[in-house]
Amino acid sequence: MQATTIANENHIARHIKKVWIVESEGVISIIPQAFEITDNDDGYLSANWLEYFAGTRLDQLSRIVTTTTSRTFSKSSGFAVGNIGKIKACCEKYGHQIRVVHEHSEDCPSYAALKRFGNNLELCQELSEAHWNDLTLVSQLHKIL
Repeated sequence: MQATTIANENHIARHIKKVWIVESEGVISIIPQAFEITDNDDGYLSANWLEYFAGTRLDQLSRIVTTTTSRTFSKSSGFAVGNIGKIKACCEKYGHQIRVVHEHSEDCPSYAALKRFGNNLELCQELSEAHWNDLTLVSQLHKIL
């Protein structure tokens, strides 16, 4: 299936491993490294398109977990949700003209890729603090799964 651009008013969720989640004085946050491209990322950042699924935010995140057969999700990990338009605007400030595309696959139907995303610690920090920081733990989803 061909990749299609996802509209700016939509949202994407990035899986956040437990090691990328920190808690300090009762505040849970995401470290910037959660948004860095690694050697395993094939040059782009992976996420999931929330509006691919109907329902509430928790319904959508739960559907990501139940329909993604290519991986498992630890209950201590989470999903960071952000608005595509705001993420794009933030990336533009750092000189990156990203594209967010839906790449449907049988093992991950809501898969989204952030193309032309650059590794920049300041960008990753701003995303983790302001634009892609709405975190839901997988343990919260298991209550409704």
